[in-house]
Amino acid sequence: MTAELPGISDHLAVEKAAAQDRWRDKLDEDNLRSMRTCWPEWDGPKVGMTAQVKSPVVFSITDGGMRYHGGAPVVLESHDGLYWTARVEYGDHCPIAPIYNGHRLRLRMMDIWPPVYELREQRFGEGSR
Repeated sequence: MTAELPGISDHLAVEKAAAQDRWRDKLDEDNLRSMRTCWPEWDGPKVGMTAQVKSPVVFSITDGGMRYHGGAPVVLESHDGLYWTARVEYGDHCPIAPIYNGHRLRLRMMDIWPPVYELREQRFGEGSR
C-alpha cells in the first residue's frame, strides 16, 4: 500500500481542472472560427445581439436543469467571461413562443451559433428561410 504524499491529490485535481478549462477554451475558439468562416458578416457574439442555440440541450436558468432548446432564437443578455446568459425570443409567428419566450439560458461559446435565419434573409432576401 502506498501512502499519499500531502498535497499531491490537491495538485492533481488543480491540474485536471486546468486541463479541462484549456480543452473547453479550445472548443470555444474552434466554434468561433467556424462561425466566422460560415457567417463572416455576423459580428457576434456580443451582449444585445440575437443568436441561435447550437447545442440541442443546454442549461435552463428558468427551469433549473438541462432542457432541449436546439435552434432557439435568443438575445444575448450578459457574459461573465465563461458563460453567456441568453433570453429565448421566438417570433410571434411561432406556436411555441408563448411557452418559451422569456426563458433564460446559460450558454458556453460552443452552445451559440449566429442567427442563421436572419443572416440568410440578409444575404438572399425575403423568403429564403
